[in-house]
Formats: sequence, C-alpha cells, structure tokens
Amino acid sequence: MVKFHKAIDIEYIGLDESFFQDYDSLLLIASHIEEIVKEELEKILSQRTNKYYLVVGVENSNGYITVSIDLEVEAYILPKIDLGNIVDKVIRNVFDRLKIFLSRYRKG
Repeated sequence: MVKFHKAIDIEYIGLDESFFQDYDSLLLIASHIEEIVKEELEKILSQRTNKYYLVVGVENSNGYITVSIDLEVEAYILPKIDLGNIVDKVIRNVFDRLKIFLSRYRKG
C-alpha cells in the first residue's frame, strides 16, 4: 500500500471567490475530485487496483481555496513497478484536470 498527501493553493488561477462561499460549491469540487481519481486510477492501473482510500479536503479560508488529497492505493503490480510514482502521477493529473474544471469560475 502506498500513501500520498498533496495540497495545492489554487487561488492563483483567478477564481471568482463568490462562487466558493457556500458549502455546496466546496462539496461540488470534492465530488469532482473523487470522480477524477476514480477515472485516473482506472485508466492507469485498470483492474490491478485492489482497493484505495481517498480523503479530499476543500477549504475556503481568507479568500484562498485550498484543496488537499490523501490517497492510499493497494494494487496488484509487478515488484519492479513503483506504485508511488503511479499514485503521484494520478494526483498530478487530478490537479491538472481540477484547474481546467475550475477555470469556468474565473473572475471576468
């Protein structure tokens, strides 16, 4: 099993803060992240994923939106394959796709 935690501040992409003032908007982001993680794990590991645990945090604090992802993955893979690199790639892809999703909520 491999554990990863990553956090990124996404305020720098010029988001409209008014969208992120209510709980439902933050829940929408967390739900979207869950779907992306599921898709990315399926795409990269396919049926080799035994189980995974995901904790997503989305917080609006002082005008900054902070997203954190804790992901533990257990998979049937060859010993020479580094599961840590795979999980890191999944999380990077999640943040890249999340930025695209959030770009529709830019100030403008």
